[in-house]
This record gives sequence, structure tokens and C-alpha cells, in this order.
Amino acid sequence: MAQDYSKKPIEELMAEAKGGNIEAQNALAMLHELGLIPEASAAEAARLYAKSAKAGDPLAALYLGVMHEKGAEGVPVDKSIADSYYHMAEKGGYHKAVDRLTEAGVGRRTILLVDDSASFRNVTRALLNKCGFDVVEAPDASHAIRFLQNGGRADLVISDVEMPNMDGLEMLAIIRGRLQKKDLPVVMLTSVREVGVLKKAKMLGVQGWVLKPYDNDMLVQIVRKALVA
Repeated sequence: MAQDYSKKPIEELMAEAKGGNIEAQNALAMLHELGLIPEASAAEAARLYAKSAKAGDPLAALYLGVMHEKGAEGVPVDKSIADSYYHMAEKGGYHKAVDRLTEAGVGRRTILLVDDSASFRNVTRALLNKCGFDVVEAPDASHAIRFLQNGGRADLVISDVEMPNMDGLEMLAIIRGRLQKKDLPVVMLTSVREVGVLKKAKMLGVQGWVLKPYDNDMLVQIVRKALVA
């Protein structure tokens, strides 16, 4: 039976990762990359992904390829290293991994962007369009739910948490519950930092948590990772 590493205490994750458990290594790497644990660093995330990749995990290789191609603090931008990890990912089953992570975006995927600030949506839409994504906007969670319920297409949802009438986590619960969209990736883009809210989001199946004001490269990297996971 697969372990749910989102509910593991950090100490257990670290112990299992040290013992060579690939899933624990990847979970710990993600926490480092998102800055959600003490002394978190992109360099430590890259080290953990490298261990998993060398042990044969194609998803870790894909993540590491992105980090080397796009750069992160403490991780050099090196196209040749990135290509070697993309090749490793492709050999492991992620076919055409390089093509899926180029500036053209992963096959012109459509992102549903949910935020009550029109100016914020404009800035974020421009970034995502530049990186090759199509964007559909919703001014609040209710509009987003209606869009999805009426057959609107979205390959990923990016949403604020704090919005009038219905917050982002309530929307996520409806997406996973009533709409039965268990596999639709959801990334929260918010100023909320409370651990309790993060835990609730993780239980509801959130794929990423990006803090405002966000770093452009980090947001795009997390979006791409959520789409290929």
C-alpha cells in the first residue's frame, strides 16, 4: 500500500529519505524547494532529486532537469546537465520530456486562474501566456466552479485562498468532492502562510503552494511540475 507522505512528520520523512526511500526523498525535496521547512534550500532539493533520479525515478529526473534549465538559488543553470536528466526521464517513461517542458509550454495547456483582483490576474495571465499557456480567468471561486461544472476545459487551476463568498480551499473541496475531479492539478497562489491552512490544502490534494509576491520562474516551474506529475 502506497504511503501518504503529505501526512508524515518531517523527522520521519528525513529518516526515511536518509534510508534511501525514493518517495520520501521526493517529498522532502519538494518541501525544501517550496521553502516549507527550516533551512530549506533549492540546492538541498536538487541533491535529493538527484539521489532519486540516480536510483531510477524518472519524475525526480524530470524535476531536476527543470531546476538546471531554469535555475534556482544554489543550482547552476546548465543546459547540458538539464538535457541529461531529461534524457533520463524519457528513458524512464516520460516520453518527449524535453518537448513537454520547453518555452512552448506542455502542449498549450489551459490554466484556470482564479483571483478576485483583476490587476493581479492581468499580470499573472501575461506571464503564463508568455510561457506558452492558455489562460481562462475567474473573478472568484463561484465562477470557477460554474465554469468547470458546465464542461469548461482546464488542465490546471491556479487560485488565491482568501476571496469573498467562497475561499480557495472551499473551492478545492468542491472540485475534489462534488465535481469528482480528483486528478485536476490545483496550485494555490496566495499570501496565506498558516501551517494549519497548508495542512488542510495538502489533505485536499493541492499540488503546489506559491506565496505572493511570487517569483516568476518559481511559479512557472511549479506549474509545469504539477502538469507532468
